[in-house]
Amino acid sequence: MNADAPALPVELPTTKPTGRRRRIAVAFCGIMVVGGLSVLWGSQSSPELTPEHLESESPTPIEPSPTYDVIRPQPGGLARELKMTGTVESFESTNLFARVPGYLKQCYVEIGDVVHQGDVLAELDAPELLKDVERYRALLQQAESRVIQSQAKLATTRAERVAKLAQIEQVAAEVSAATAQTSLRNKMLTRIRNLAEQNAVEQKLVDEHVHRWESAQALEREANAAATVAKAELAALETRIQQAQADLKAAEADVRVALAELARADVMQRFTQIRAPFDGVITERNFDRGAFIRPATAGEKQSLFRIARTDFMRVIVQIPNPDVPFVRPGQSAHVSVDGLTGKLFEAQVCRVGQHQDRRTRTMRAEIDLPNPDGILVAGMYGAVTLTIPATPDWLTIPESCLVEREHANQARVVVMENGQQERRLVTIGRTSDGRVEVLSNLSQEDLVLNNPL
Repeated sequence: MNADAPALPVELPTTKPTGRRRRIAVAFCGIMVVGGLSVLWGSQSSPELTPEHLESESPTPIEPSPTYDVIRPQPGGLARELKMTGTVESFESTNLFARVPGYLKQCYVEIGDVVHQGDVLAELDAPELLKDVERYRALLQQAESRVIQSQAKLATTRAERVAKLAQIEQVAAEVSAATAQTSLRNKMLTRIRNLAEQNAVEQKLVDEHVHRWESAQALEREANAAATVAKAELAALETRIQQAQADLKAAEADVRVALAELARADVMQRFTQIRAPFDGVITERNFDRGAFIRPATAGEKQSLFRIARTDFMRVIVQIPNPDVPFVRPGQSAHVSVDGLTGKLFEAQVCRVGQHQDRRTRTMRAEIDLPNPDGILVAGMYGAVTLTIPATPDWLTIPESCLVEREHANQARVVVMENGQQERRLVTIGRTSDGRVEVLSNLSQEDLVLNNPL
């Protein structure tokens, strides 16, 4: 129902008078009785009335039945504005410390200088770090030389293994030949012995064949021994190959260690240059040239520089506890900064902490503001107005509908129910411009009396 629509006049049934109304009614009845007696006495004393008397008489007015304005609750709660104090902070800011000890050799920036990411801000004099780089570079060369030696040793051992395999094959052939010769000499000896038993040959010839057979057996044994030696030498070569492979892996690991140490020394040497981590402005410079700089790892608490990003700023606000459930990212905000008269920044809530500080019972929220001209400076403060939209599940009625306020968030309204007046307890919320939020126990279809007696 439109809020500007005229209220509906409704004639309500008269309820039983109570309290002040009852006293008024009794007094009114008494006046009527006295007046009736006066009229009766006057009519008895002068029964005839002149026309002048008739004209002077006025009829008694009849009181009309009381009428009331009836309205229906409107859907939606009340949009409102939350006003707080906000503090301007840099979008990014950090203190720059030294990572290595040394004397401040050169400082290239001053307070207020605009720098870009990667710019060298200062240099430290640390010659021992340069010597570390040279030392680890030499160790790397040694490790690489050992790798080359190990590779050559492994290649030589593998070549010896190939030669030994060929030798084993040759010895195996010799063993086969000696075995065959021994078998032949054995057969010939057997044949000659058979002939000697028949007195077909002399004993001298038998003795010669025995000698030849024994010689063949000796050669066979010699060939088998050579084969055994060759196999043993091959096994030794296999062990040497494994050792050479292990030496090569160790040398390669030494190379990797030397590379890591050299890289670390190089990184530490590069730490002698203090560089800007992002685009910004130098807001602090705490040391002069020639000063000895201790690193932060040694417990130094005084930074060399402080850098802040100023092209983008944050406005920090603390949301009070009652308003925490209603603040969300994306809600519109207006920021006015003290010192920038007439300047109003339109923005929106970018981040919400989703956590309340237990001491202050507030929640941090951040609003981002572009600052291309640099007019915003960290530390400024001003007023922040957040627009909190209306809650669609709530209703609103005129504040004049409330007849009794029992608590800060409870009141009674008069509702028409089946032609009768009913006083209903409802939960109320905020009040603005003569309207009040109703949070429960009232529906949009209810008829509520406005300005009830």
